[in-house]
Amino acid sequence: MTKFSRLYRIALLTGIANLIAIPAVAQTSTAPADPAVAPPPTASTAGTKQVYTPADFARFAPKTAYDMLVQVPGFTIHSAVQERGLGQASENVLINGQRINNKSGGALEEVRKINVANVERIEIVEAASLGIAGLSGEVANIIQKAARKSSGQFEWNPDFRAHYSKPNLFNGFVSYTGVKGPVGYTLSVKDQAGRGAFGGPIYIYDADRELVETRHQVLHNESDLVTFQGKFAIDGPGSSVANLLLGYTPYWAPGSNFERRVRADGDNRTRDIKTQLDGYYIDINADYEFAVGPGRLKLIGLRHFDHEPMIQTQRFVYESGAPDTGLRFTRDSRIGETVFKGEYGWKTGKNDWQVTFERAFNKLDQRGKFEELTPAGDFEEVDFPGLSGIVQEVRYEGIATFSRALSPTLDLQIAAGAERSTLERVDGDTAPRKFFRPKGSLTLGWRPAKGGMAVSSCADASARSAFMTS
Repeated sequence: MTKFSRLYRIALLTGIANLIAIPAVAQTSTAPADPAVAPPPTASTAGTKQVYTPADFARFAPKTAYDMLVQVPGFTIHSAVQERGLGQASENVLINGQRINNKSGGALEEVRKINVANVERIEIVEAASLGIAGLSGEVANIIQKAARKSSGQFEWNPDFRAHYSKPNLFNGFVSYTGVKGPVGYTLSVKDQAGRGAFGGPIYIYDADRELVETRHQVLHNESDLVTFQGKFAIDGPGSSVANLLLGYTPYWAPGSNFERRVRADGDNRTRDIKTQLDGYYIDINADYEFAVGPGRLKLIGLRHFDHEPMIQTQRFVYESGAPDTGLRFTRDSRIGETVFKGEYGWKTGKNDWQVTFERAFNKLDQRGKFEELTPAGDFEEVDFPGLSGIVQEVRYEGIATFSRALSPTLDLQIAAGAERSTLERVDGDTAPRKFFRPKGSLTLGWRPAKGGMAVSSCADASARSAFMTS
């Protein structure tokens, strides 16, 4: 094995250890039933919908709506695609027929907080029948019962690893749901924690298989991302409804990598790398829906702000007595997004119409600094252009959607619109760049038989097409 390949393996192991600390999200079920023994839930049919009730999942002992959803046979959950603004729908999970218009975990995060006792039913429907632009294939619509009393739930998932990794004690969440007059609320705290580490001797050989260096290394990466969230649903006057979500998420991600290098030439040294990342982000989402003319108007506002300061310091200490050497990189980023969106929908006979308009403003303000350790023991800044700057984008999007059932087994949806955006660097002399993109899709949803699984064919205006079977 060449020296290069051994160094490559060392780099690969280091990268894997860094990834271990990042919390992973997986579709897992806490249901105790063995799928090989327990038969899958059987849906009843209501028109073109497949309907499941909590009783259909009793053998799996679900605790939340999410535990029920992952047991629906043949249904695959699609998480929301994170993009600028809110854009078109991409998450195939609805709550009470409504898309969750936020960037704080979307519908999947919300269904994990819905107690199974508050679920009335789950409807599996063809997306083309809903009149929501961007969706295709099968969609799960979770219908909640009207809350009459308070309830709470918690989940604790600690884990421990032998040797170098620190224990992960606080991974889990707790939530409480209640009603006060016309206001329903859910208060929750969730910690997404990660712990990663490795250590031990690493041997480096030259091309002649002679040992040139032995490294005694210990690497640690920890992360804690704690989300405090309050969600409020307000039953307004008449048929109007409003929702408000407030979230505050501090996070910590310290890291360290210590190596003692024993070299064949006697020039022994230690390398110490420390990373500090202590930031937070804030989310505010609000919407208000009310009747206007023949349809309903929904106004949506979103504000996201992320403060992400990071400092990474690397220092070499030489046993020969030579002056220490080192580098330090500092980055302070402030990331903001503000979105305003309006949705107006109405019916004419068998036809569903919806028109949406959105304005999104995104901004990145980053300040960076690169320093070297001087023989005197002080860090001195090095000129390094390009580490700082302010970039922002203003984006407008308009989409019109038409949906209609062509037959008891065939649904049609047509969406057409356009997007226009301007991207510029505020603190530079670069001219702004402007973009225009037409957008649209044509979706046909077909159910081979009454109550059967849906087959969708979707083509969009970018000449891409997809054929999906759910």
